Parts: sequence; C-alpha cells; structure tokens
Amino acid sequence: CVGFCFNDDDCTNGSCLDWIGDGYCDDGTWGLVLDCEEWDFDGGDCVDSNCESGYVDDCSGDGDCCAESWIGDGYGDCEDQQWGCDLTCYDNDGGDCPDANDSDGDGITNAADNCPDIPNFDQWDYDGDGLGDACDDDDDNDGALDEDDSDDNNEYVCSDVDGDTCDDCSFGMFDPANDGPDMNGNGICDQGDIIDSDGDGVIDEEDSDPNNPYQCSDNDGDGCDDCGLGYYNPADDGSDYDADGICDLGDDDDDNDGVIDSEDCHPFDPNLSEYDCCGVCGGDNSQCSNCCGMPFPDDCSEACYFDYCGVCDDIPENDCAQDCAGTWGGDAVLDECGVCGGDGSTCQQLGDINGDGTINVIDIVMLVDLILNDNYDVIGDVNEDGQLNVIDIVILVDWVLNGLPEADSDGDGVIDDEDSDP
Repeated sequence: CVGFCFNDDDCTNGSCLDWIGDGYCDDGTWGLVLDCEEWDFDGGDCVDSNCESGYVDDCSGDGDCCAESWIGDGYGDCEDQQWGCDLTCYDNDGGDCPDANDSDGDGITNAADNCPDIPNFDQWDYDGDGLGDACDDDDDNDGALDEDDSDDNNEYVCSDVDGDTCDDCSFGMFDPANDGPDMNGNGICDQGDIIDSDGDGVIDEEDSDPNNPYQCSDNDGDGCDDCGLGYYNPADDGSDYDADGICDLGDDDDDNDGVIDSEDCHPFDPNLSEYDCCGVCGGDNSQCSNCCGMPFPDDCSEACYFDYCGVCDDIPENDCAQDCAGTWGGDAVLDECGVCGGDGSTCQQLGDINGDGTINVIDIVMLVDLILNDNYDVIGDVNEDGQLNVIDIVILVDWVLNGLPEADSDGDGVIDDEDSDP
C-alpha cells in the first residue's frame, strides 16, 4: 500500500466508505488512499491497473489509459469512443454518457418514458393516450395533426379550412361539415352566416337573437319585440287593447282609464279600476258590512270590531283582558304564594328545608349539609341575606328550641296579626 489507508473512525461521518467501489481508484489522486488490502484495493477500483497516477483504465479493455480528469468533464467518453476512450464503467463517465436504460437521457428510464427516444422531462401527455406530446403527432387527439392544428392542446380549436368562421373542431373532432349550429340549414354555420340565420327578416348582424325568429329588435320602443309574431313587423308586434299604438306589454295603462295597470284591479276594462271595501273590483261596498251590521264608509274604516273575547262593539273600554293564565276574559289570579289560580297551600315556610310543614332537627342537619357542600337553597336562608352560613344555623336552632317568632313582614314593629297592612 502506498502511503497509508484511512480507518473508518478517521473519516467525517464515515463518508469515505462511500468511495469504495465507486469506479474511481482512490490512490491519493482524490485525497484518500484506499488502494490496499484493508479496503480490498478500493473495492476493486485499483486492481490490475497499468496506468500511472491520474489515469484510469479504458473500460473497453483495450489497455488504454485515459485521463482521470475526463470523467465528468462534460464530454461524453462513451462506448463509441468518440474521444478515444470508453469511461462508461466510471458512473457513465461521471454522467456524461446516457444510461443504457434511458436512451434520450432525460432522466426517465425507457420503460417509464412516454417518449423514450425524445427528451421530455415533464412527460406531458395532453390527451392521455400514452404518447407524450413530444412524440405525439396529434397531441389533443382531435383528428388534426399538430402541424396543421392552431392549438394542439385544445381539441375544440384547430382550423377553419372551409372559411365559414366556425372552428373545424368546434365539437371536439376535425369535421368542417359539422363545425357549428346551422339554424337555417344553408350549409354555413350560424356564426359565419351573415344573411338571416332564423329567417325572421332581420339579418344576423342587426338581430338581437339571430337564432330566434320571435326576437330581433324593438325599433318602435313600445316594449314589444318587432318579431313578436315570428317575423319583422313593428306595426303589428303584439296585442294593443286600447289601440293607442303601444302594444299591451309596453303600455302602462292598457285600458286608458287613467289608472296604471299595476294599481288597476281590471287593467283591460275602463269601467273597473279599484276594489271596494268588500274586495269587489268596481264594487260599491254593498256586498258586505262590519260586525255591527252597518255598511262600510268609502274609506273602509271600521268603527265596530271584535275584541279578543269575540264581542263586537265600538267601545274600547269594554274590551276583555287577559288573566294571569293568559286567557282572554279569564278570572284566574295569583295567590299569596305567587301561583296563578292557586289556593295558597303551596307556600313553604323559611327553614322548612325538607318541606314537611315542620321545622326540626332534620332541617338543621340538611342546612349544615347545604353549607358544607357550598349549595344554596332560598328556604334555608332564614335571615334572607342571600347566602347560607352559620348565622342561618343559629337562627334555625333558636326556632327549633324556642318556636318561630311572631311574623312582622314589613318590619314596622307590629306583628302581622295586629298590623292593618302587614
């Protein structure tokens, strides 16, 4: 071994091992010496070399020595030995020679390449027929060859060989005889027909809808199309009830009674124009009356009316009211417990937490439990300060031992039994 060989531990991240058997003889030329038995003579890269340092054996086996600097220099030293050397065994001349499995050298193997003999890195295949556009004579498969196709990546655009202004591929295939709608069947597509596609008497370039014989223009400005009957005739382009020269469609007052159609209950009768109070067009209010049996005045105001209890009169003070249950005319009222229609029996005494009608030790125990569990019960808040605490317990114990104090609801010092307004 010339010089010395690196151990794996001497290499940064062990990367020198990647150089073993890579096709380059690492005899010191590349900065490492791996040409020794410890490294199997650089994985065979330095075996039986008859070449001086800086040169490598010709891959063809003809015994030539080629400059190692030629590898990857941008010139293809391939099997044809254009430059006198075959260096393909050195990683395809460092990438200068195409891979045998990639004929066009576009980086895609022949088996996967949709154009194996023509480089096409993007593999674009517009029509999805398996042939890449680079080698497909008809990229969009519209029947028009690319060389004659004005847009070879659009099957609806290709040419206009018949000069009728419609694209010969209008329907996705090359077909000049069927390249667009032909309303009048004269063989010229409507787009290129400057005569009269719909035959309504108006040439296409002046026709608002050249494919509809019932629509063309409104030259007289009456709101009706001049071709309303299927041909051009502004003087007879629609019905005209009042014969004022304006067709009904464009006439704001068809019966000429002075009331515009949108407010006229009968737009085509000059004698009928407004609804009366009974909803009769042109009526005189004689066919209905209010709940008191009187006819309506001309302004349809209603003096009499039904209240919520179904009583008809014209006195608002007699209108029935709702009771606490929401019933109109009902007699339900709130009892002293605040219950609608109640009998006062549902009121619960402060301190009677279990609601058994008696204040005793059980209520004290329940109050203690409420306080320990941080719960609030308005019945247990005997001093009504908005919280449960030991003060409520003391008061409740006093009530159990000494009885309930006489009530003084308004706090005026007079017990409720003796207070004229407790």
